[in-house]
Amino acid sequence: MFTSHSRRALKVFFILMAKILRSCSTDTMITLSKGNNGRSSYALNRPTTISSWHPEHEALPWTEVSTFEQLKHGCRQNGGGKFRITASFKFPRHITINGGNKENSSQAVHVTISGAVSPPSTAHGKQRFVFDGQNRTNFFSVRNNASLLVLDMEFTNGHSVLGGAVSLLRGSRAAFTGVTFTRCHSAVDGGAIRSKESTLIIENSAFSQCTSHFYGGGVSLISNPTVHMRSIIFEQTEARLAGGGIHVAGAKVLK
Repeated sequence: MFTSHSRRALKVFFILMAKILRSCSTDTMITLSKGNNGRSSYALNRPTTISSWHPEHEALPWTEVSTFEQLKHGCRQNGGGKFRITASFKFPRHITINGGNKENSSQAVHVTISGAVSPPSTAHGKQRFVFDGQNRTNFFSVRNNASLLVLDMEFTNGHSVLGGAVSLLRGSRAAFTGVTFTRCHSAVDGGAIRSKESTLIIENSAFSQCTSHFYGGGVSLISNPTVHMRSIIFEQTEARLAGGGIHVAGAKVLK
């Protein structure tokens, strides 16, 4: 028999799920994530791949980076660049990737970061370098038509008011594949990632022990962002109000 508390909890659960279903297209598959704080959390799953957004950018050579200052300088140069991380390092503050006026695509900045250790340091497959926010800062703020692609990287101990690891604003785009977010925290929403009016792609990635004081322990999606997620793991991600894994306040599925 259900207790009165259990019945109330089930009623709240089904109300939340109905709201989620209304906010998504009819062919979107919704699955509850495991290991969260018991609140409604879900992932959007549609078959797609991360394609090259900017073919001219893909033709650029890789630049090896081993310090925060090198990466910050590279991200701020005209047009951005492609950076292969060669060592784990700490972030004393976040890096802003700013494309300028989002209506003027010629000002856009495109940054690609790869953190795969080559050759792998163990026999257990691909290893990744680590960005450490030291519980002081998040890592990237991407805004105004800029784009960020991160491959095979780990973000740990990120901290911010909005977006514990990464914040996306005003027409920006970001894609993460083979990325792990660990122990990142937001004081308001988006324990690891906060996307507002932007495009977000996450594939083959994981969120572990990420938290938010209010919404979206792992990811917060607000103000009509476009989102695609596939093969995502949420483990012990928590939000005090809603969305232990993901919180959505108006989103459309990437076709």
